[in-house]
Amino acid sequence: MTRIRIVRDERLAHRRLGRFELGALVLVAAGLVTLPAAAASGTGSVSATINVGSNALSLTVSPSTFDYCTPTAPLTFPNGPCPASSDVTVTFGNVGGHVDVNGADAVPLGGGTHWTLCGGTSGGPACTGGASETPGVDQYAEGEFIGTTVPTNALLGNAPICDLGFGPTCGEATAGQSATEKYVMVGPSSSSSTASSFSTSITWTALP
Repeated sequence: MTRIRIVRDERLAHRRLGRFELGALVLVAAGLVTLPAAAASGTGSVSATINVGSNALSLTVSPSTFDYCTPTAPLTFPNGPCPASSDVTVTFGNVGGHVDVNGADAVPLGGGTHWTLCGGTSGGPACTGGASETPGVDQYAEGEFIGTTVPTNALLGNAPICDLGFGPTCGEATAGQSATEKYVMVGPSSSSSTASSFSTSITWTALP
């Protein structure tokens, strides 16, 4: 009986495998064999940021100060008028609503008797200077020009009134709306204080 022994030459197998792999690469390079494409993703996304402004009622006022009369053209008695030295720009915030405005008494620098803000639309004290309702002793009046005049419903008092510079009904304001406003004051018939200057303020309030 003839016995046949088969011996596996590992080096030969390796050489054959190498030739096979090399041939496959040549076929792929020549475009004769197409390899399966890599699996594509079925979804795609992008990140986004949402920037949210404040939803609270707000407004800004510029400038922060102005003068009534000047050292070279001071207030005179009786009942001298003084326009504001600059207009005031009021800008509503990110939410619509309406704007109220109010004035305040005039306080003498260095002490003494205040000038009471009179004649206001919001029911403040009446001006006692005469039949024309001009300010009396230690009183003054203040109002906003609407067009070229100061209507009676734009006269300021210590209590808020609708700011007609924003809307003719009651200071209606849309988000981001601005109004440029001009003010004037009329001084008292006479003053108990000998102060050379007084201070006061105008305040705007944002409301729904």
